[in-house]
Amino acid sequence: MKNVMIYVISRHQYKSMGGGLLRKYLQAQVENSLELGWAPRDVIIATSFPFNHMGVNNTLLNFADNDINASCNKVLGAVELLEKGIIGEAWMHDLDAWQMTPFGMPEIKALGMVPYLGGKRLNSGSVFLNEKALPVLRAVLATARRAFLDDGETIPDETAFRRSGRIVNENTTRLNTTFNVGRTGFAKRYTRATKPVKVVHAHFEKEKNWKRFVLGKNPLHTRVVDERLERILSGIRTG
Repeated sequence: MKNVMIYVISRHQYKSMGGGLLRKYLQAQVENSLELGWAPRDVIIATSFPFNHMGVNNTLLNFADNDINASCNKVLGAVELLEKGIIGEAWMHDLDAWQMTPFGMPEIKALGMVPYLGGKRLNSGSVFLNEKALPVLRAVLATARRAFLDDGETIPDETAFRRSGRIVNENTTRLNTTFNVGRTGFAKRYTRATKPVKVVHAHFEKEKNWKRFVLGKNPLHTRVVDERLERILSGIRTG
């Protein structure tokens, strides 16, 4: 299994921001992954700009200026990585989705995603996929491209997944929220999560999230982030 993070931004934008918070996130993700036992070769940082840290080198994607929008970059990137054979079984996640404890590949159809609390809409911030996912993701990408070409509309990954309908629904396994405990609806998501929680999803440079997950200032009065991850996350909060 590969640990995949995809981030697309123009090189001009990256240089103008000097890396900044984005680089801190990437470095913290690499450090967290290696501490949890991932081999450097299995951590796939797929970007449109150069990056390396602790023996992990980025995979440079071909669509630095894609034809849709950077908000749909995970689907674009996953299709490219699958087509090139760089990934097969993989956990693909946002830069603010943080692994808490080691886990293996869950049993899935082509995709594995955590539904929002309502049960229908799927959260694309933490996604498992395998070799069967390529035609599904191609269909999702086609949905996004149609929206752009027909209406000039740029849609994020989650909207593209939802609008793709049947092919996504029939090929996606709904996973327990332990793989994506986020800020919204925190109490229900944490309560329903199989323990120990596998993945927490939040921007920890924001004080309200730090208080909720690290200090335990939440409706459940529960500290979620352990001391090991707290140490790593502290690096993105420093100036």
